[in-house]
Amino acid sequence: GVAKMSLPLPSEELCFNPNVFQSEEFSVDEFVSQCKRRVTTEHLHDDLQSYYVTLKAAMVELINKDYADFLDLSANLVGMDKQIEGLSSPLSQLHQEIMAIKYSMEKVLHSLENKMAARKALREKKVKLQKLMVVMDTTDLLEKLLDIRGGKAGRVMQGGELDRVAMEFNKLRHNASSIADHSLVKTLTPRMVAITECFQKILEKMLTQALNDKNHELLLHALETYVLICRQDAAEELFRNYIVLPNMNEIISTKTILTQSEGLVGMYSAILKFIPKYCGFILEVSEGVQGTDEFDFLVNSVWPEVVTAIETRASVIFAPGNPDTFYKNFTATMDFLDKFESSCRSIEQVKRLRAHPNYISFINKWSLPVYFQIRFQEIAGNLESKLDLPLKEADEIGLYSLEIFSVLSSCLIQCWADGTYLSALVHRFWKLTLQLIIRLGVWLSEVLEKPEVLSVNDCVKLVHDIHTLDEQMPNIFNNIILSKTRQFTTQQVSLQQTCGCLVVLLPKISDCATDVLSNQSIKNLDPVYTIPRLYRRTNREIPSKASSYVTIILKPLCQMSEELEGEQGLKWKRRVIDIVTERYHDMTSEVLSNVKRTEDSLLKLKRSRRSLIPETRSGMSDDNKIRLQIALDIEYYIQEVNKILTSEYTSSSLTKLLEMAALAKSTALTSTDTN
Repeated sequence: GVAKMSLPLPSEELCFNPNVFQSEEFSVDEFVSQCKRRVTTEHLHDDLQSYYVTLKAAMVELINKDYADFLDLSANLVGMDKQIEGLSSPLSQLHQEIMAIKYSMEKVLHSLENKMAARKALREKKVKLQKLMVVMDTTDLLEKLLDIRGGKAGRVMQGGELDRVAMEFNKLRHNASSIADHSLVKTLTPRMVAITECFQKILEKMLTQALNDKNHELLLHALETYVLICRQDAAEELFRNYIVLPNMNEIISTKTILTQSEGLVGMYSAILKFIPKYCGFILEVSEGVQGTDEFDFLVNSVWPEVVTAIETRASVIFAPGNPDTFYKNFTATMDFLDKFESSCRSIEQVKRLRAHPNYISFINKWSLPVYFQIRFQEIAGNLESKLDLPLKEADEIGLYSLEIFSVLSSCLIQCWADGTYLSALVHRFWKLTLQLIIRLGVWLSEVLEKPEVLSVNDCVKLVHDIHTLDEQMPNIFNNIILSKTRQFTTQQVSLQQTCGCLVVLLPKISDCATDVLSNQSIKNLDPVYTIPRLYRRTNREIPSKASSYVTIILKPLCQMSEELEGEQGLKWKRRVIDIVTERYHDMTSEVLSNVKRTEDSLLKLKRSRRSLIPETRSGMSDDNKIRLQIALDIEYYIQEVNKILTSEYTSSSLTKLLEMAALAKSTALTSTDTN
C-alpha cells in the first residue's frame, strides 16, 4: 500500500485527531457525529478551518523546498536514452551465450539420465535372473530332498533334514513371490504347488503323530518348523480340524441341551473340560516355541470351532421369544465366557479373544434389545393395568395401603431381580426404574386435576404411600440396585429426585382432602339462616342450649378421626376447621346483621307511632333470643372443635367467631336487663 504521510501538527489544540483523515475506514458522517457529541457545530467548523490553514501552509512550504530539483529534472535526463541503447547490445549477446550453455548442459543431463535408466534396468534384470536361478535350483533341490520324483514323498524326515527343507522352502517362496509375473516362474508353478503340498503333508503327519503319541520333542519340532515357514495359521487350522471339530460335534447340539439334566450349563461344562484334556498338551508345548507371539491355539483353533458349532448346531439358545429361557441361556453363556477367558494364559490373550471376529459375532447373536422390550412390556404393563379409578387397596397387609404403590414397588424390585436383570442392559433397566416412578406421578397429576373423583380415605392412603415410597428409596437403591451394579453409586440423588415427582403432589392431595371435608361440613351450616324464623313472633322460650344442627357440623371430620391421625391428620383437621369456622363466621355475621337491621326498623316504626310493642313474657325480645341462640351454638361448636383436636386450638377464625359470640350474648343479656 501507499505509505502514509506525516501530517503537520496543528497550531492549537483541536477537537479531533488529524491522523483520523488518513484512515482507510474514514467516514465523514461518523466523524461529524462523533465530534458533535463533544463540541458544537460552530466549534467544529472553526477547528476544521484552522487546520485547513495549517495544511495549506505546509503544502506551500513543501513545494518551495523541492522546486529547484523539479526544474532541473528535465536537464539531467538529456542523453539518457543513448546510454540505455548502448547497454542493450552487450546484454543481448550475454543472454544468447547463457542460453547456449543451458542447452548444452540439458543435453548432457538427458544423456546421463538415459544411461542411468538403462543401467538400472540391467541391474533389475540381473537381480531377476539371479532370483530365477535360485528358484530353479531351489525347486530342483526341494524335489530331491522331498523325493517327489522318486515316489517317496511324505516320508518321515529327521530334525536337521526337516530344518533344511524349511529354510529352502522359505527361500523358494520369497524369491518366487518377487518374480511371480515371469513366464518361467509360471511354468514352474505346478512343481512348486507339488512341493508345497508335499511339505504340508509331512508337517501335518508330523503334528498329528506328535499329538497322538504325546511326543513333546516331536511336537515342539513341528511347531518350530511351522514358525520357521511363517505358517502358524496352518498348524492352528490343522489342530482345529483334527482335534477340536470331532469333539465339538459330539458335545454341542440342540439334542444335548434338551436331553441332559443340566442342559446348556452341562454342555458348556463339557466344553471347558475339553480344553485341559485335549488342548493342555499342545498349549504347554507351544509356550516353549521361540517367536510364537501369534501362536494361539485357544483363540484361533478352539474358540472359532466352538462358536461355529453353537451357531449351526445349537442356535436355539439365541431365541428371545421366551424371556425366562433367554435369561437362563444368556447368564449361562456369560458365565461360560468368564471361565473360558480364565483359561487364557495372559491379559493379551484375553484381548485377542475379545477382538476375534467370532467372539464379536457370537455376542451380537444375542437379541438383548428384544429381550428388554419383552421385559419392558411385562413390567410397565403390570403397572399400567393398575392405573385406574377407583383406587384399590393393597391385597396384602404390608408397607403400602394402595394397590398401585404396592405394584410399583414390586415392579421396581423386579427390574433388578434375578431372572430379569442382565448387566448388559444395566442402563436400560435404570431408565425403566425412573420411568415407572415418573409414570405414576404423571397419572396422579392427571387424577388431581379432577379432585372430586377421590375420597378423603383415598387422599389419606395416597399421602401415606408416597411418604413410605420416599422413605424406601434409599433402601431400594442400596440393598437392591447396588447389589447388582456399582455403576450408579453416585445416582442415589437422581432416584430420590425422581421420586420427588410424587412428593410434590402432597400439597394438592392435602388440598383435595380438606376441600372434600370442608365442603361436606359447610353444607351442615345451612340451618344457621333458619334461626331468626324460629324466634321471630313465635313466643318461644329463652334458649338455654345449642341447636341440634351444631352437633353435625363437624360430623364428616369426626367420622374420619381414626384415619386422620398423626401430624399430617392434625394439619388436615385444623385446615378443615379453619375453613368451616371462617364460613360459619360469615354466615352468622350475616344473620346478626339482618337481625340488627330488623331491630332498628322496628324501633324506628315504634317511635313514629309513639307507641311500644308488647314484650315477651321472659322480658327478652325476639332479636335478643336469636342473638343468645347464636351465642350458645357457637360456644357448643368451639367445644366440638376442642374434642376433635383433643386440645385447645387457637386461630384467627376461631378468635373472630368467639368474639362475635361474646358480643351477641352480651348484647342479648344487657338489653334484657335494661328492659
